Amino acid sequence: MKLSSRFRRAAVLGLSLLLAAQLGVGACAASAFDAAYYAETNPDVAAACGTDEASLLRHYLSSGQAEGRKPSARGKAGDSLKLTNEQIALVWSPVPLKDLANYKSLKKKMTDEQYQTAYQEAVNLVLPVALSSREEQLTYIAAALRERFDSGMSYSMDADRMGNLASVFPLIFFLVAALVATTTMTRMVDENRLQMGTLKALGYSNASIAGKYLFYALTASVLGSMAGMVVGFVVFPSIIWYAYQLIFSLPTFTLRFYPGMAAASVAISVAVIGLATWSACRSSLKEKSAALLLPRAPVAGKRIFLEYITPLWKRMSFSQKTTARNLFRYKKRFFMTVLGVAGCTALLLIGFGLQDSLLPIVTKQSTELSHNDLTVTLSDPAAFTVEKGLTDALERGQVENWAAVYSKSVTIYNADGESAGVSVVGAQTDSQLSRYVTFRTRQGHKAIPFEKDSVVLTEKTALNLGVEPGDSIWVENSDGERVEMTLTGVTENYMFTRLYVSNARLQTLLGTQDIPWNTVYAQTRCDSAADRNTMRETLLACNYVTGASFTEDATSMFDNLIVSLNSVVVLIIVCAAALAAVVLYNLISVNLAERKKELATIKVLGFYDKEVYRYIFREIDLLALMGSCVGLLLGIPLHQFIIRTVEMDQLMFIRTIAPHSYLLSVALTMLFTLAVCFVMRRHVKKISMVESMKAPE
Repeated sequence: MKLSSRFRRAAVLGLSLLLAAQLGVGACAASAFDAAYYAETNPDVAAACGTDEASLLRHYLSSGQAEGRKPSARGKAGDSLKLTNEQIALVWSPVPLKDLANYKSLKKKMTDEQYQTAYQEAVNLVLPVALSSREEQLTYIAAALRERFDSGMSYSMDADRMGNLASVFPLIFFLVAALVATTTMTRMVDENRLQMGTLKALGYSNASIAGKYLFYALTASVLGSMAGMVVGFVVFPSIIWYAYQLIFSLPTFTLRFYPGMAAASVAISVAVIGLATWSACRSSLKEKSAALLLPRAPVAGKRIFLEYITPLWKRMSFSQKTTARNLFRYKKRFFMTVLGVAGCTALLLIGFGLQDSLLPIVTKQSTELSHNDLTVTLSDPAAFTVEKGLTDALERGQVENWAAVYSKSVTIYNADGESAGVSVVGAQTDSQLSRYVTFRTRQGHKAIPFEKDSVVLTEKTALNLGVEPGDSIWVENSDGERVEMTLTGVTENYMFTRLYVSNARLQTLLGTQDIPWNTVYAQTRCDSAADRNTMRETLLACNYVTGASFTEDATSMFDNLIVSLNSVVVLIIVCAAALAAVVLYNLISVNLAERKKELATIKVLGFYDKEVYRYIFREIDLLALMGSCVGLLLGIPLHQFIIRTVEMDQLMFIRTIAPHSYLLSVALTMLFTLAVCFVMRRHVKKISMVESMKAPE
């Protein structure tokens, strides 16, 4: 899929340029063309060519303009035309698909449908300038293709990250959701002990009794899965695509249904909930009918660890002692609540942690690590020596300082032969390179000296190759030879991959002291877009200058990527928050249902409503707090795993989570807990003391 889309973009590029090269040459647009007026004022033309718009327009373009005829009532004699796309299509025909010079070579890489689509995109692209001058055609097409290609490449990179993220997050969500579903079905089976006992006493088989609950569970699973598919295949893709459309130039979005993915989701959901239901039914149906007709005996109380700490236990109040005992009395509920809340807290922490890892990298790279705001690329070092050339432009412009730099893409190897692509960078003097790049470690920010024999690799590539300072690496030069170098440092870096070498090491790599400097790093005083554009135009006008890019250009591109990725992270946080609320509501409902008789008892003993609330909800608050702490412990390694999964070769995310994200994750979890407890107060208040205290006999 990725390969096809790349060839498709390449086909659009090639086709558009071929079409542009074969277009008619015309003047720049000015006046509109009125066919009715042209026929009325030129009866000789109408008699000879007819009165249809296409024939009249062709006549004006071929000879009428040169003869000084007026194209419209408001136009002047011999005016050039301003035509609509529909009018251009009447008189201009693109080169047929099969007559294109590179038809066969491109055709091998695409299907007929893909090739036809690319061809049509190319036609639509060049149509507005089909009758313009050659220079205008090429300028327009180059700008349009650059915009489309850059958007496509940026979107492709971001889509790869989303693909990596999508391979991890659903699993975490599913595990938490499975816990909720399992808890719900287990509770339902336990609450129906009396029904199961009655049916068993009437002669129903275990299979038929269990079948009733399995049918309910499987029906709920299928219906829930169908609702989830609507959200997953329609709602979420539409939201994410809309977020990306605000940033990238993208085609019309087409929703697709993936049967394999849908079937797998339904099958897993049905299997998990079905097995949980069957296990609960099997456990209950092992008992005899007489036992099932009685409620399950409450769990016996035991001494807990705190009771052995006498000084602490003596100072605790009665309600505190009761809460402490109840926390560990119902071990199943304890672990399910802690794990359920932990999963939600972990999801929230991962969401906030992803924001911490993504949002600051552009600012951190451009302000703390890289200090040149202008990069100029050259085709020949003669750019520095030519009269009124680059040197003069740099000296008299808004440039504070600059340095000649050598930069070239190379392949490096480790001792095991594993390779990675980087850009080798070296300056005329080592101090110049240190001015534009901060060399430091990510952990501890210890300065890395850049001296005569320094070879410093950016951290992402070092991690991929498994190399550390002191290890040997091999750099492949332009002759295909591998030059061995000793790595002296691994520097903190987040955007792009670099191998920084001293001037001496660079001479060794290239095998010459006459280094062909092909890049300029500079610091400028250009604070506005207008200043940067003026500077760029001045530099591009110099001989041998092939490009001039400001750091602002690259950071804006990565900013777009980060913003789009952040919109997905926000969606994840919202989903995690919703899941947390559902999990807490479900677990608290289970807690109240299982302890209905206990709560009725303390009501009979004279506890006021507020005291009952504190009695039950204090335990839940403590369990939620414990679950939040466990969730933080789970979230940290999961965040690290996801960050390493989502990262691309040219991009490294920040590996640490900000302290406020820990607080936010716990605070949100506790907020949901308090909110659910507040909602559940009415359920506690409605517990009937008389009904709940009735003997089952």
